[in-house]
Amino acid sequence: MVCQQRCQLTIKPEYGYKHKDCHMTPPKGVSIGEPMHVDIKLLEIYSKDDVRVVGTNENIYKTIKQRSESWESPREPYEVEVSCSARVPAPSGQQGDSTPYFVAPSLKFTMGSGTAPSEWKWLGSNHRYRYVMEVRDMTGNGEVVKRRIKEGTGQFPMDCPMADSRLQIHYRGYVINTGQEFVNTRGADSNAQPLEFDSGMGILPEAIDMTVRLMTPGEVSLITSTSQYAYDGRPDRPPGMPEGAKVEWEVELISFQKQPDWERAEPDAKIKHAGELKDQGNIAFKAGRLKPARSKYTKALRLADRIFDLETEEQAEAASFVKTACLVNLANCAHREQHFGEALDWESHNHAKALYRRAMAFAALGELDKAQQDFIKWKEVDPSATADADAQIAKLKLQQKAANAKQKQQFRNFFDRT
Repeated sequence: MVCQQRCQLTIKPEYGYKHKDCHMTPPKGVSIGEPMHVDIKLLEIYSKDDVRVVGTNENIYKTIKQRSESWESPREPYEVEVSCSARVPAPSGQQGDSTPYFVAPSLKFTMGSGTAPSEWKWLGSNHRYRYVMEVRDMTGNGEVVKRRIKEGTGQFPMDCPMADSRLQIHYRGYVINTGQEFVNTRGADSNAQPLEFDSGMGILPEAIDMTVRLMTPGEVSLITSTSQYAYDGRPDRPPGMPEGAKVEWEVELISFQKQPDWERAEPDAKIKHAGELKDQGNIAFKAGRLKPARSKYTKALRLADRIFDLETEEQAEAASFVKTACLVNLANCAHREQHFGEALDWESHNHAKALYRRAMAFAALGELDKAQQDFIKWKEVDPSATADADAQIAKLKLQQKAANAKQKQQFRNFFDRT
């Protein structure tokens, strides 16, 4: 048969209800011994690629009637809006008869939330996506959620500023509980200049920094964030915003400067960029933004450590300077956060500042002998620090004397009790 062709069939009883594999009960008044006369019309034909079996028990068939131009399919926790209609055969059984079960011009729900109509679990229906809102749970626990409300240009993720880049954005933000707007780069001026900043520097809250990396130019997204990834602990918390405030921003990525592939750059370019990363880390460190400072130092150290084709002594010295500075600065970050064990891992053995900081870390951990050894090395590397090193060694001796006295007293008390 071809599409829209209509035929009348006569089926012998042995191929109808009397067939050994037929488990259907004939309708009332129909004799299983009589031939059946069937009127059939082929309404539609679908390619096997357009018919798919879905559902855990493979009891649901999905037929694609019109393909979308978009490559993206909704998945948890995307928010979607669909138009939907469903029909069931009418009791009359006449050709073309069917009864509407429900018709929904617009249904909105979140994928995987259980809010879709329960009838969809078993009822064949015709539905069309009116829009699909991409939703990404950036932290995996719902603390930072990105909802795309306008698609950008380009392809994901190739055209996203995933690496640290210079960005231009417009954004506005408000406190969710009160609706108070606290920032708006456009304001009342539609021609207002966008905000230009370097990602990875901690200039904006972490929630914006992490989500804008997954946007394409022209994209507009809503970013919902708990206070931990917003303004808690930040010196730029807007006036009047309480600690613990949950916020939402509407962010539009205007443009960004794509970073070159530094791994394939010439040695001089690699050394220069590693130095720039170190300097950016210094800026973040001085502003008290230790997490982005760590990130910049680590990236600079990694890049400088992968320059294998050095050609001159000057290049080797420049790369070594960047690596040493980054090691010292990473140790300094760890000291600021009182992660003394980590500070020891970063310390360099032949740098005056590093020796001093490692000695202080050993002292904080109670390893006084190792601390004294590093203070001695410190004044050997930097004779101008002799007075300071001797003063620290004197403090260590007092600490050791106090520790010994305490230990003797503990032993004395123990023997007195026995």
